[in-house]
Amino acid sequence: MDTELKIQLEQYLKSGSDGSYGQRVQESFEEYESFDEWNKSAIKYINDLFKPNPSELEQNIIDYTFILCKSFIATYLETKKKDKEIAHSFLKSLFFDFPGIDESKLFSKWQSLTEASFAFQAVAHSNNYNLVWQQSKTLTRAYQEFINGLFGFLIICWRCINGKTLNKNVFKNTYGSKMEELYKLTDGDEGIFAQIFHICNPKLRNAIAHDNIWNNPEAEKIVYKSVGQNVYRGEIDISKFLLFASLGTRLGQSYFASICAVLLMEEGKENEIEQLPSQLVGMFYKKIKNS
Repeated sequence: MDTELKIQLEQYLKSGSDGSYGQRVQESFEEYESFDEWNKSAIKYINDLFKPNPSELEQNIIDYTFILCKSFIATYLETKKKDKEIAHSFLKSLFFDFPGIDESKLFSKWQSLTEASFAFQAVAHSNNYNLVWQQSKTLTRAYQEFINGLFGFLIICWRCINGKTLNKNVFKNTYGSKMEELYKLTDGDEGIFAQIFHICNPKLRNAIAHDNIWNNPEAEKIVYKSVGQNVYRGEIDISKFLLFASLGTRLGQSYFASICAVLLMEEGKENEIEQLPSQLVGMFYKKIKNS
């Protein structure tokens, strides 16, 4: 196991003590402080993330998280078959730049997404509609920014998997062009990242960044306009916008959980591995399918 990566992950697992993630999150992290070993903390994080929920909507979001986590693990495993160094770079992408590409690491984007997710969850059931609206905008921009950064690493991996040449310049490409390339590399809506493509919207990200987005409660629509060479005006149902925001909260969590799961599967003891969700453990013992 990469010692520096393990240290970075452990710092996050115990980072709730400063209160930066809110009272509810801080209380859950206090439980981690009773563990002496990183492995136990990581196991608890993963299992808490996938704990069954009696609410149908919440359970659907948990199922969505499983799909995302499995897609990240599959990407790592399939890349490792072709190039261990590229696979390792993806595994370390939260805290470390891709070799030769400064500022490509995902930590700042992931941290912004994590903080926006907690803020949104704290007000999601509030009667203050304006507050929910503001937090949902912040979260939507954060998860779009995280996806934009993540796509660079995913494209590198899937070009490797498909036997294509390495192209580091992909990190400099626009969000839209990255989305298009990864879509083609992974069979789009029928492929491994269909669930991510479903919530991607470069034009919406552009509109929020330029404050060109409006809420129309009477029509139950969100209206937005992107700027640039080709001005685009779009709209989305408020309910769909909020649903996508809810799904966006799970992006950073599933990405982090997949890193922990890989490290545990490759370095953990048998009794530790047995404590992980069987759906994830099974991926390491059978051929990965793009589904």
